[in-house]
Amino acid sequence: MGVATGGGPRCDGAVEPRVDITEADEGRTARLVLHASGGNPLDLVLVHALEQALDALGRWPYLTVAVIEGFEKDFSVGHPVSQLGPAFAPALLDAFHTVIRGVIHLDVPLIALVRGRCLGAGAALALAADVVVADSTARVCLCDAPGTPNPAAMLLASFKLERARASEALLSGGTYTGEEAAALGLVTECGGGWEGANALVDKHIRKLGQQQPPGVIREIMQTVRAPLHARLADDLPALEQAAVARFTRPPVDEATMPPKWRPR
Repeated sequence: MGVATGGGPRCDGAVEPRVDITEADEGRTARLVLHASGGNPLDLVLVHALEQALDALGRWPYLTVAVIEGFEKDFSVGHPVSQLGPAFAPALLDAFHTVIRGVIHLDVPLIALVRGRCLGAGAALALAADVVVADSTARVCLCDAPGTPNPAAMLLASFKLERARASEALLSGGTYTGEEAAALGLVTECGGGWEGANALVDKHIRKLGQQQPPGVIREIMQTVRAPLHARLADDLPALEQAAVARFTRPPVDEATMPPKWRPR
């Protein structure tokens, strides 16, 4: 069975953002595919489609594991620059953080399959998964296009990595290959080429989704994610507020800046 949330083809040939959902293993496994032109940017349309897809998964009675990936060569390039200004940033960040909370509240483990670019909000979405599998084409960066760390990526990296590694990934704004991201801890495993990554995903589906009945899986996931639930509740609102202020504040008049801070 296949389901799509969001739009469809447009008259100009571009793909209207949507999330495709397919099932396997008699409804025990679901696959979500981010589907939008230009690297699956997480704009308001795709974010709302993802929210609908997660809501749909919550109603599957026999689901035990889910996989999320990007259409074609990229996972996601993150939030588009055009929607990080005053007009869109508050609504976009609010909607995206609803999606992150939805991922953390899933009753089943989530595997992120990362190919190509996985940037900013895209990296945050991958980090929210329980297992992250990358291939050799993966390029992971925690910053959105303006060059500052995505607020959800900031929280999730600080939760999943020890302090020195989280600081390196966030402060440097670096872009990591799949192998480098695995060494740093942003990625669980790197599977080399296309087939190698697929084989790793299949391995994790068997390990995570085929050993326990759905009710037990639900109890396990609620327990192991409880500390992250608390971090989201405590810290994400303030990070969102700070990011909105950053994206919506007017440009600084260089003439009013102290001389030592003026661009040279």
